[in-house]
Amino acid sequence: MLWSVWILSAVFLARWIFLWRGERRARLRFALTAPIGAIVGVIIGLLSVSASMDDASCFGRNCRGDVSNFTASLDANAGLGGLIVANSVLGLITAAALAVITLVVETVLMVRRHERAQRDESSM
Repeated sequence: MLWSVWILSAVFLARWIFLWRGERRARLRFALTAPIGAIVGVIIGLLSVSASMDDASCFGRNCRGDVSNFTASLDANAGLGGLIVANSVLGLITAAALAVITLVVETVLMVRRHERAQRDESSM
């Protein structure tokens, strides 16, 4: 597999690590927007692949909706569209995993803050 398909995943991971030094609101915003951005990337890549499909194999009939032709174009060297799809799918997997980790950690931190606040109120 090409190294270039891991670029989006590496950017997501680097940004996620950097945001742990920032504020909570930015982490939560990133956890919600990164998967959405990756989904948009998948859609853009699929549109690019479908636009570059070779109609010469259809021999005069319309086979735009033919699944075998579409998957054959994905298997072939689809150029930029194939790289966008691969990069975005891996980015989506990474972003979803980071979102789950962020939400679990933020929930644990919220519970601990709440328990600490209750303990401080009861000691006064």
